[in-house]
Amino acid sequence: MTDDRIRFFLDKGKAKIRALKQKMYQHLAGAFGGPKHYDPAGIKPAHYNMNITDYHVDAIDIDPDTIDDAVMVMNSVRSDITTGFALRRELAQKRDGQDGEDQLFSRLGGLEGVDEFVTRLYECVERDRRLNQFFTGAKLKAIKQAQTDFIIKTLGGPSDYSGRSLEEIHAVLAITDYHID
Repeated sequence: MTDDRIRFFLDKGKAKIRALKQKMYQHLAGAFGGPKHYDPAGIKPAHYNMNITDYHVDAIDIDPDTIDDAVMVMNSVRSDITTGFALRRELAQKRDGQDGEDQLFSRLGGLEGVDEFVTRLYECVERDRRLNQFFTGAKLKAIKQAQTDFIIKTLGGPSDYSGRSLEEIHAVLAITDYHID
Protein backbone atom coordinates (compact mmCIF):
# COMPACT_ATOMS: atom_id res chain seq x y z
CA MET A 1 0.00 0.00 0.00
CA THR A 2 1.71 3.11 -1.22
CA ASP A 3 -1.12 5.64 -0.91
CA ASP A 4 0.18 8.57 1.14
CA ARG A 5 -3.02 8.61 3.19
CA ILE A 6 -2.23 5.23 4.75
CA ARG A 7 1.50 4.76 4.22
CA PHE A 8 2.24 6.28 7.65
CA PHE A 9 0.29 3.55 9.43
CA LEU A 10 2.23 0.87 7.58
CA ASP A 11 5.71 2.41 7.81
CA LYS A 12 6.93 -0.32 10.16
CA GLY A 13 9.65 -2.96 10.23
CA LYS A 14 9.37 -6.15 8.19
CA ALA A 15 8.39 -8.30 11.18
CA LYS A 16 5.61 -5.87 12.18
CA ILE A 17 4.29 -5.73 8.61
CA ARG A 18 4.32 -9.53 8.42
CA ALA A 19 2.29 -9.74 11.66
CA LEU A 20 -0.16 -7.07 10.43
CA LYS A 21 -0.64 -8.88 7.13
CA GLN A 22 -1.30 -12.14 8.96
CA LYS A 23 -3.94 -10.51 11.18
CA MET A 24 -5.59 -8.83 8.19
CA TYR A 25 -5.58 -12.11 6.26
CA GLN A 26 -7.06 -13.99 9.21
CA HIS A 27 -9.79 -11.39 9.70
CA LEU A 28 -10.66 -11.18 6.01
CA ALA A 29 -10.63 -14.96 5.56
CA GLY A 30 -13.16 -15.30 8.37
CA ALA A 31 -15.22 -12.35 7.12
CA PHE A 32 -15.44 -13.89 3.64
CA GLY A 33 -16.67 -17.21 5.02
CA GLY A 34 -13.39 -19.04 5.60
CA PRO A 35 -11.93 -20.27 8.88
CA LYS A 36 -12.13 -17.75 11.72
CA HIS A 37 -8.72 -17.33 13.35
CA TYR A 38 -9.05 -13.68 14.34
CA ASP A 39 -11.32 -12.29 17.05
CA PRO A 40 -12.99 -9.18 15.59
CA ALA A 41 -13.33 -7.79 19.14
CA GLY A 42 -9.65 -6.85 18.85
CA ILE A 43 -10.23 -4.43 15.97
CA LYS A 44 -11.49 -1.48 18.00
CA PRO A 45 -8.76 -1.53 20.70
CA ALA A 46 -6.05 -2.03 18.07
CA HIS A 47 -7.13 1.07 16.13
CA TYR A 48 -8.51 3.32 18.89
CA ASN A 49 -5.49 5.61 19.37
CA MET A 50 -4.44 5.72 15.72
CA ASN A 51 -6.72 8.62 14.66
CA ILE A 52 -7.87 6.76 11.57
CA THR A 53 -10.74 8.47 9.78
CA ASP A 54 -13.00 7.52 6.87
CA TYR A 55 -10.50 9.40 4.69
CA HIS A 56 -7.86 6.78 5.52
CA VAL A 57 -10.20 3.78 5.25
CA ASP A 58 -11.36 4.92 1.81
CA ALA A 59 -7.74 5.07 0.60
CA ILE A 60 -7.27 1.30 0.74
CA ASP A 61 -6.75 0.02 -2.79
CA ILE A 62 -9.10 -2.88 -3.47
CA ASP A 63 -9.04 -5.21 -6.47
CA PRO A 64 -11.96 -4.27 -8.78
CA ASP A 65 -13.13 -7.90 -9.00
CA THR A 66 -13.66 -8.13 -5.24
CA ILE A 67 -14.67 -4.57 -4.44
CA ASP A 68 -18.34 -5.28 -3.67
CA ASP A 69 -17.52 -8.01 -1.14
CA ALA A 70 -14.60 -6.05 0.29
CA VAL A 71 -16.72 -2.93 0.80
CA MET A 72 -19.34 -5.00 2.63
CA VAL A 73 -16.69 -6.46 4.95
CA MET A 74 -14.89 -3.15 5.42
CA ASN A 75 -18.08 -1.28 6.24
CA SER A 76 -18.91 -3.85 8.90
CA VAL A 77 -15.77 -2.84 10.85
CA ARG A 78 -15.39 0.78 9.71
CA SER A 79 -16.86 2.25 12.90
CA ASP A 80 -14.60 0.04 15.04
CA ILE A 81 -11.58 1.43 13.19
CA THR A 82 -12.64 5.10 13.26
CA THR A 83 -14.28 5.30 16.72
CA GLY A 84 -11.24 6.70 18.55
CA PHE A 85 -10.89 9.68 16.24
CA ALA A 86 -14.63 10.33 16.04
CA LEU A 87 -15.03 10.31 19.82
CA ARG A 88 -12.07 12.63 20.43
CA ARG A 89 -13.30 15.02 17.71
CA GLU A 90 -16.80 15.17 19.19
CA LEU A 91 -15.50 15.84 22.71
CA ALA A 92 -13.18 18.57 21.41
CA GLN A 93 -16.03 20.25 19.53
CA LYS A 94 -18.19 20.26 22.66
CA ARG A 95 -15.38 21.76 24.75
CA ASP A 96 -14.69 24.40 22.11
CA GLY A 97 -18.33 25.47 22.06
CA GLN A 98 -18.48 25.79 25.85
CA ASP A 99 -15.12 27.33 26.62
CA GLY A 100 -14.65 29.85 23.79
CA GLU A 101 -12.20 30.12 20.93
CA ASP A 102 -9.10 30.78 23.04
CA GLN A 103 -9.47 27.69 25.21
CA LEU A 104 -6.67 25.78 23.46
CA PHE A 105 -4.33 28.74 23.86
CA SER A 106 -5.15 28.85 27.57
CA ARG A 107 -4.95 25.06 27.99
CA LEU A 108 -1.50 25.04 26.41
CA GLY A 109 -0.33 27.54 29.02
CA GLY A 110 -0.53 30.79 27.07
CA LEU A 111 2.58 32.24 25.44
CA GLU A 112 4.99 30.11 27.47
CA GLY A 113 3.02 26.97 26.71
CA VAL A 114 3.01 27.62 22.97
CA ASP A 115 6.77 28.28 23.07
CA GLU A 116 7.28 24.97 24.87
CA PHE A 117 4.98 23.21 22.39
CA VAL A 118 6.92 24.54 19.40
CA THR A 119 10.23 23.58 21.04
CA ARG A 120 8.99 20.02 21.56
CA LEU A 121 7.47 19.96 18.07
CA TYR A 122 10.84 20.76 16.53
CA GLU A 123 12.53 18.13 18.67
CA CYS A 124 10.15 15.61 17.09
CA VAL A 125 10.66 17.08 13.62
CA GLU A 126 14.44 16.71 13.94
CA ARG A 127 14.02 12.98 14.69
CA ASP A 128 11.37 12.29 12.02
CA ARG A 129 12.99 11.38 8.71
CA ARG A 130 9.77 12.22 6.87
CA LEU A 131 9.83 15.84 8.08
CA ASN A 132 13.35 16.94 8.92
CA GLN A 133 14.20 17.47 5.24
CA PHE A 134 11.82 20.45 5.20
CA PHE A 135 13.39 22.15 8.23
CA THR A 136 17.05 22.72 7.51
CA GLY A 137 19.18 25.74 6.75
CA ALA A 138 19.78 29.25 7.99
CA LYS A 139 16.12 30.29 8.13
CA LEU A 140 15.14 27.70 10.75
CA LYS A 141 15.02 30.25 13.60
CA ALA A 142 12.76 32.56 11.55
CA ILE A 143 10.54 29.63 10.56
CA LYS A 144 10.14 28.58 14.21
CA GLN A 145 9.25 32.13 15.28
CA ALA A 146 6.74 32.57 12.44
CA GLN A 147 5.21 29.20 13.27
CA THR A 148 4.97 30.15 16.94
CA ASP A 149 3.21 33.41 16.04
CA PHE A 150 0.88 31.58 13.65
CA ILE A 151 -0.06 28.98 16.28
CA ILE A 152 -0.71 31.67 18.90
CA LYS A 153 -3.04 33.48 16.48
CA THR A 154 -4.74 30.25 15.37
CA LEU A 155 -5.41 29.19 18.97
CA GLY A 156 -6.97 32.55 19.85
CA GLY A 157 -4.00 34.13 21.61
CA PRO A 158 -2.53 37.61 21.16
CA SER A 159 -0.45 37.59 17.98
CA ASP A 160 0.37 40.02 15.23
CA TYR A 161 1.15 37.28 12.70
CA SER A 162 0.85 38.73 9.23
CA GLY A 163 2.80 36.16 7.24
CA ARG A 164 1.74 34.16 4.24
CA SER A 165 -1.14 31.68 4.38
CA LEU A 166 -0.46 28.01 5.05
CA GLU A 167 -1.45 27.18 1.48
CA GLU A 168 1.05 29.66 0.05
CA ILE A 169 3.88 28.52 2.32
CA HIS A 170 3.39 24.82 1.65
CA ALA A 171 2.53 25.01 -2.08
CA VAL A 172 6.12 24.49 -3.24
CA LEU A 173 7.07 21.78 -0.72
CA ALA A 174 5.31 18.72 -2.23
CA ILE A 175 4.01 17.69 1.19
CA THR A 176 1.69 14.70 1.16
CA ASP A 177 -0.45 12.92 3.74
CA TYR A 178 2.56 10.69 4.42
CA HIS A 179 4.37 13.69 5.90
CA ILE A 180 1.35 15.00 7.83
CA ASP A 181 0.45 11.69 9.47
